Amino acid sequence: MNEAAPSPTVAGRARVAARAIWLVLIAVFVIRYLGDNWDETSDYLDELALWMAVGTIVAVNVGKFLVAEQVRWSLLETGRRFSVARAFWIYTVSDAAKYVPGGVWGVMARIQLYRDEAIPVRDSARVFGLEKFWLVWSGLLSGIAFALPSLLSRADARWDAVPAGATTSTLGIVALAAIWVAGMWIGHRVALGRNPSPRTLAVTAAHQLGIAFLLGLSLWFPLSTILDAGDIPLAIGAFGVARSIGYVAFFAPAGIGVREAMVVWMLRGTVDTDDAILGAAANRALTTVAEAIGLALVLVAMRRHRAAGHEQVSPTSVGEEPSR
Repeated sequence: MNEAAPSPTVAGRARVAARAIWLVLIAVFVIRYLGDNWDETSDYLDELALWMAVGTIVAVNVGKFLVAEQVRWSLLETGRRFSVARAFWIYTVSDAAKYVPGGVWGVMARIQLYRDEAIPVRDSARVFGLEKFWLVWSGLLSGIAFALPSLLSRADARWDAVPAGATTSTLGIVALAAIWVAGMWIGHRVALGRNPSPRTLAVTAAHQLGIAFLLGLSLWFPLSTILDAGDIPLAIGAFGVARSIGYVAFFAPAGIGVREAMVVWMLRGTVDTDDAILGAAANRALTTVAEAIGLALVLVAMRRHRAAGHEQVSPTSVGEEPSR
């Protein structure tokens, strides 16, 4: 007798329902916003220069490349060496699945790709969890650190009890950096069961700072007619905090809506609300275009690789870290 397929759990159904409701609410908000602010939206699109769009797309794709490098390094921590191209393929393909309704397909795609590379499910889950922790923790802490000077300089009741100035900002950034490194060490220890080497911490920190800078720059480009170059740290900080909150918002596919709301909140007091909404929306649209371009390039490259008669090469086991 064939066994019946397992039915979805109550939690799974609730997650799917929450995502569906959230997407409907986002669609309603977008339609109403465009209807009420069409003139402002048209003016913004007229001012959005080609170089801003291209800059955003390039910054996103280079940032995604660094995320793929982080994937490669995390796999190396389990003793498996991947080529740069293979790591970028695995990350790009699995990342595209985050837009599929259901909320788990990005994780499932990554684990399946790891299984194709003969990596056990347990190791896959531990590595994937470590990667996500790195992104969430680093985005949040580095985001606050980058945005801190701007936040402290605002005439805002939230910060009245905190003395503003370079000394306060410097002390705050140093404290956040220490907390960040400590959290990275603990996360590595919990996920992989051993202490990270100083080199691993340094490489991971470099990756995360590069990711924060590039993805933050992708937010600054659509707002560059409003924010000057001196506001780039604020854009980096706003996007870093927003993407971290978006990662853990289970009801929002790819953090849609949540990330934009956090960007608007982080920029308030510096950027007009409508301008922040339009800039965040443009960032989302251009990020989606950038991801589609990256995925298309990866698929074409892999097809040509296979057409040339090359076999897929499984990762090689290594007993030591690579030279960088």
